Amino acid sequence: MMRDVLKNGKISKLAGGDTGHAFLLEYKGKKYVLRKFEDEKTAGYYFELCKKLQGHGFLPKIYFKEGKNIVFEYIEGRDCSKKDALKVAFQVGKICALTNKSTSDKDYNLDERFISYIKDLENNSLIDKSGYSIALKMYHDLKKKINPKMVIDANDVYPENFRLRDGKVYLVDIEAIKPMIKGFGIAKSFVRWFRTPKQRQNFKKGYSSVNSISFLTEDYLTFLYLNFLARSISIKIRL
Repeated sequence: MMRDVLKNGKISKLAGGDTGHAFLLEYKGKKYVLRKFEDEKTAGYYFELCKKLQGHGFLPKIYFKEGKNIVFEYIEGRDCSKKDALKVAFQVGKICALTNKSTSDKDYNLDERFISYIKDLENNSLIDKSGYSIALKMYHDLKKKINPKMVIDANDVYPENFRLRDGKVYLVDIEAIKPMIKGFGIAKSFVRWFRTPKQRQNFKKGYSSVNSISFLTEDYLTFLYLNFLARSISIKIRL
């Protein structure tokens, strides 16, 4: 049946989605989400990852995979907004904790990536040689202090990647889940979404309801912010 949905369904733009990867798929009056991954290997990785996390109930149901295409449940309701921050912070914190429970054995050279980011900043005269040395020393000093772990992380914790249906929050951007420094998505969310003390408190309560958040010290957060900001600026330069 799902093969027929993929073969004969009507594909159109998904409101609020990344049109390069996610599409609305309609068949016999029912809606689905079609995600087209860059290759079969990536699709296979996310298919298995979603199956692993499915039991927690914060992802759309996964229905069918063929090649580099995966068909997911369409979550009715609406995308979250910045105004929802206080209301959804607990649930989003819980989602981040549940993803962080999964470890990753994928190769991710943190040092190499950070150096490439600040090298971009230096090459574009946003920092000088002294600034480069200061940033690199700060990075290594903090890394030594906190000893960050690589896990599966809800990396892009932004309102548009979450959907609200009948008061329940779903993470609908599947590719936001990836191997990363533990808590990287938390730092992003604190910069761009959960910005007030009360919002962050609710987020931490949600996280702590599933997993310990004792790792998130001031030094740890500073390390995450340093990586996030250097990476963000570097990406803008490259684009």
